[in-house]
Amino acid sequence: MAAGARRTARRYTALIALCALLLAGCVGMALRETRDHRAGGAAYGALAGQAVAVRIQPACASAPPAAPAAAGAAGDAAPPAEQAPVAVDFSALPAAEGVAAGWLYGADTPLNYPVMAGAGNAYYLSHLPDGTKNACGTPFVDAANAPDFSDRHTVIHGHHMKNGSMFAFLENYRDRAYYAAHPRLYLLTPAGDYRLDLVAGYTDEAGGEGFRTAFLDEAAFLAFVERARARSDFASPVEVLPGDRLVTLATCTYTFENARYLLLCRLTPLG
Repeated sequence: MAAGARRTARRYTALIALCALLLAGCVGMALRETRDHRAGGAAYGALAGQAVAVRIQPACASAPPAAPAAAGAAGDAAPPAEQAPVAVDFSALPAAEGVAAGWLYGADTPLNYPVMAGAGNAYYLSHLPDGTKNACGTPFVDAANAPDFSDRHTVIHGHHMKNGSMFAFLENYRDRAYYAAHPRLYLLTPAGDYRLDLVAGYTDEAGGEGFRTAFLDEAAFLAFVERARARSDFASPVEVLPGDRLVTLATCTYTFENARYLLLCRLTPLG
């Protein structure tokens, strides 16, 4: 075989070997991702089974008011206090780093996860609550926020998993029909339970205005809300008043580089 032909053959052999290595790497990554999805789903299912109990709800609990209702006439029987659809035993929740700050739940949605806090903005991107390393991570409160949701605006981060788990479902709120069917979520905490009344769902850049957690005054706070409404994929009747607190659920989206989908909610105490 001529020297030139031998060199060409070696190049082809090297190229085939490189392609095989790349293919093996891609297959390995896909297998690891699938393994993490399955392991994460099993872990969260087991955790929900240990810590979460479903409550029986009265029929009237399905349609919360857009704003707190006015008091009834004297002598009227008070309606039963609304409760979250589930109850959580926080003593059953592990916390390898920081604390278990809450539990997020949405009826007829994939949302049924703990919320961690106090471990910075990196640890729970790649760890389950018990410290197991897993690509699913765990939803967590932004490091700029207090862990008890006492800030005017608290941001909770969660992954957009390809299998639809974690916060991937947030993008369903681009569809107005989905919002109409799921206008509220729930946040349970060790100190009390809250209804998350949805105010706006929109796309922002990572670190954009939607991640702002503090405001100079009430005017700035209310202006922030109105700007979010103007960008929203759905129209919400939920009023936000001076003194209210907000929670945003944030996840990656791929409409542009470093894009995030944000679901802005009013924090409404229950019970």
